Amino acid sequence: MYKSIFSTLDHHPGISELSTADIYGAARKYAQLADELGYHCFWVGEHHFLQNVGSIPNPAVLLSALAQCTKNIRLGPAVAVLPMRDAALTAENYAMVDIISGGRLNMGVGTGQVATEYQHMGIDFENRRDAFSQSLEAIIGYWTHHDFEAESSLNIRPVQSPMPPLYIATVTPESAYRAGKNGQSVMTIVSPGGKNLSLLQEIIEAHNKGKAETTAPDIETEVVVTVFAYAAETKESAIETAATSLRNFSPALQDKNLAEVRSEVQGMVANNTALFGTVGQISEQLQHYRNIGVKHINFLTNFGGMRPEQVVESIRLLALA
Repeated sequence: MYKSIFSTLDHHPGISELSTADIYGAARKYAQLADELGYHCFWVGEHHFLQNVGSIPNPAVLLSALAQCTKNIRLGPAVAVLPMRDAALTAENYAMVDIISGGRLNMGVGTGQVATEYQHMGIDFENRRDAFSQSLEAIIGYWTHHDFEAESSLNIRPVQSPMPPLYIATVTPESAYRAGKNGQSVMTIVSPGGKNLSLLQEIIEAHNKGKAETTAPDIETEVVVTVFAYAAETKESAIETAATSLRNFSPALQDKNLAEVRSEVQGMVANNTALFGTVGQISEQLQHYRNIGVKHINFLTNFGGMRPEQVVESIRLLALA
């Protein structure tokens, strides 16, 4: 099973003393550590205006910096919100990431789900799916059109040929099927409040069905499964940190007291919809994911104002799970 690390790099000034510069510096440490420990990819989220959701408005900038301090780990946005930015600029920005990283870009793309961000950008939220499809088609065209003599061609191109692998963000089997049929990978997330992993299993099966019918049989594709995760030396410590951090991170939990959130977190662990515990306990949980066909797990292990030393400990321990 491949293991990756994902962070939105959310910022909580009322909880943490870290500045935005500190958060970016911590991301550098996390990426370097993940690289040293053999993780497959380091993903970062794109968010606008809302620090408590994430503090990276343009992942391409941070990923280019991370490419300079890592050697082997792949790097990617999770995800580049295509309707938020001109398609040509997106194609250029991420082509540069691929060049600077020596061909290590995994291109995660999606529509984003935060209506407030669209509102502040002055972009139509209801039309985001059509805008996403148009932008993705244009980016693929820019990356695969290599006639530098043509005025419509980019003046740079990605290192990877024919282009960096695409990861389509989805939480529905229908979209997973289409991505598989189109020769595209999928990135999905397990809702920690879910009752089981049945939807995840449906998404994996749908993607596999699409792959079996693909018109691009030579392209290797996969399903990357993002799960909230935190590992510590003791179960009690893991549950306590996860409960505190989730309450900070999730608006749905902020009106509940810590005891209530702690109980909910224990339920998440029992349902295998979040990975909180010791190395041994998380190893047992991961077997449930393997049993339904998960081959690439993406640990969302930095959320809700965690201290950098807590994140570092979790990244080290999760590598052993």
